[in-house]
Amino acid sequence: MNKKIKKLLSLIFITTPITTLASCSFTNSSINKKYDLNTYYEVQINDKNYYAHQVKFKNYEEGQFKIVDGTNLSIIDIEDIQYVNLNDFLKMINGLIYTDVYLKNLEKTDEYWQFTPYGKDEKDYPYVKFNFKDATIEFNDNSVFGASINGVDSGTDYNKNINFVKTEVVRKGDKVTKIQLRNYGFDMFEYQKELLVPYDVLNLLFGSNNYYNLYLNKDQIVGNFLPNILGGKNVPWGEKFYSKNRYTIETPRTREINYNFMALVFDNFYGFKDLKMPNGFKSYTKNNYDALMDTNPDLYLQEYAKLFTIDLNDPHAQIFTSIGVKPRVDFSKYQENQIMNNKSYNIGKYYRVLDRHLSQLNPEFYLKDRENQINIMHYNDLAIIKVNNFVVASREMIKNNKEQAYEYDTFYRVLNSIRKIQKDYKEVKNIVLDLSTNTGGHVVQALKLLGMMTNDNIKEYQIDTITNSFGYKEVKVDSDDDGDFNDNDAFTQYNWYIMTSPITFSAANFMATYAKDNNIAKIIGNRSSGGTFSVFPFVLPDGTTLGISSNAGFTFKNEKLVEDGAEVDIWINYEDYYNPEKIGKIIQNQKRR
Repeated sequence: MNKKIKKLLSLIFITTPITTLASCSFTNSSINKKYDLNTYYEVQINDKNYYAHQVKFKNYEEGQFKIVDGTNLSIIDIEDIQYVNLNDFLKMINGLIYTDVYLKNLEKTDEYWQFTPYGKDEKDYPYVKFNFKDATIEFNDNSVFGASINGVDSGTDYNKNINFVKTEVVRKGDKVTKIQLRNYGFDMFEYQKELLVPYDVLNLLFGSNNYYNLYLNKDQIVGNFLPNILGGKNVPWGEKFYSKNRYTIETPRTREINYNFMALVFDNFYGFKDLKMPNGFKSYTKNNYDALMDTNPDLYLQEYAKLFTIDLNDPHAQIFTSIGVKPRVDFSKYQENQIMNNKSYNIGKYYRVLDRHLSQLNPEFYLKDRENQINIMHYNDLAIIKVNNFVVASREMIKNNKEQAYEYDTFYRVLNSIRKIQKDYKEVKNIVLDLSTNTGGHVVQALKLLGMMTNDNIKEYQIDTITNSFGYKEVKVDSDDDGDFNDNDAFTQYNWYIMTSPITFSAANFMATYAKDNNIAKIIGNRSSGGTFSVFPFVLPDGTTLGISSNAGFTFKNEKLVEDGAEVDIWINYEDYYNPEKIGKIIQNQKRR
């Protein structure tokens, strides 16, 4: 089970077409005009005629993981919903998952297919059951969708400088997730000893859970990792790809399919579902329904933006990519009292305040900060290290050019900054790690930075709102990058402070709350914005990539979610941010009390 736990922290063969369809009956019925018979062919399933065609798989960036491009996959259109052969889909994504462990641990009955990729040695082994009789998908652990040999090889060693000490499940949880597909207009079919499952559902289960999403048009499937999207590496297909979108035009039927799929995702995978949508997605969005069902992309995309930004008030709920110009909410149309508690609005508002303040207070530092240079603010015995995000450099970058890795890797950025302090500012006793404009990123980097402040092991507590399980991962950090995890190399000679603001969110908020809860550092500035859950990315049938708060949430030891942000020990006015002289005096005055 350790392999699946490590993969959670890390963050990710030639298949045959559906051979059973080759023997399907071809009919002489009239041809639906939306199908080009040069591409599509007719098939018969359960005495009904449908159309199928083949698409080729393309991995966006070579080297992300070992998978064969050019793999063919048959797509069957059943009532305007795209279905695929489950076996062939799993073979296509071999490398993202380890397909063999699924196929070797597959139980077939007259009612269901059940996969147990980790085996059945443990008492509560992870499983996923595809019941085609009642059209349900049942699973007891999200990790069942991510079994692999060594985790996803994205070319980045996320766990470098991390040693896994212990994994403990405090409460296994007894909640089994059971998705009734027919409640959302989907189904499953057993056909000639094969199982047909909606393509979008498989993309959700096996793609989204591994931070990898597949995009389907009429002749191609392209896969891309979420870190690429967040880093601006969108798949460069643009209009050329979407000109062959699976929907030639949007219709009331395609919008219905899209709406139903959104309901399936939110009802079963949204971390705040019980809090914000106790009666389900469709009840929650009754006032959004007409706009979400509109066949005009400009209108339904704008409604996505309103739903995610205004209604949900969750910065993790966001639009990553869309078929047109990515829509945004125009906050200027709202009264201040309508948006004063909106987290996305406040993140933007205070970012502008702090960005302008720093550019005016210290233009030289501001420019270096934007260029990712090693940049330290210093006054007497206090130094400030500004950390704007949590990013991880590629394995190749660290191997071939470690001296410059700080430009792309938060751990090396902070480590090099500390070494500069040790060399050039020997009088420093207090270090402020400035997370005031940090909206998060890879939580593994937060663990590493915490390990720089203390020689104690770091325990990352998580709760799963789907299974109701609760546990923690305990890690040891090699703080000075010498390969030795047992030399107590944390920089405990300094008094540590973490500066936060309403911009501090997600993994940055986790770091601040953990440091305060474990007395590793004092929190200064203003309260952070929260961000309990990790991001769960998914692709709608209309091609839009969305993100929501997942079911995996950070907690304190007592299981309380860290959603309320880190309470500050020392309040600092925004006008005093980035001023080491004033901050130093505020800290000294606080110590005298």
